[in-house]
Amino acid sequence: MLRIEAGTPVYGKEITEKNLPQEIGRDDRAISFVKGCYLGQETVARLDALGHVNQLLKGLVFEAGSPCPEPGSPVEDAAKRVGAITSSAFSPVRDAPIALAIIRTSHIAPLTGVQVALSDGEAKVAAIVSDLPLKRHSAGPK
Repeated sequence: MLRIEAGTPVYGKEITEKNLPQEIGRDDRAISFVKGCYLGQETVARLDALGHVNQLLKGLVFEAGSPCPEPGSPVEDAAKRVGAITSSAFSPVRDAPIALAIIRTSHIAPLTGVQVALSDGEAKVAAIVSDLPLKRHSAGPK
């Protein structure tokens, strides 16, 4: 729960060989733009020059009493998939679930409402997108 609140990604969950450092928000910690040649430098430099990626790691805050979604659960807006949960946990401070998710940049603005499909495939729960780290006072959807 604390790792999710802090927005700390873990290899194998939020970070895979398919992710770019910019998608995980680790540009300032993981990339040197002045160092000499390194593996993947062309892709990283091209993204830096063009200015954006298509998806980012964001936090999700759910309404109190909501079930905790499983990793891999789709994040949707108007029945269209816009991302996926990578990690989730129950937050006793909020009395509600929180999660990390990779979300398309079209839906990353804080307080954007989304729905998360639960593992039963039928039920969906509401959540709001939040910047990382999650603020202690941020509440879920009303």
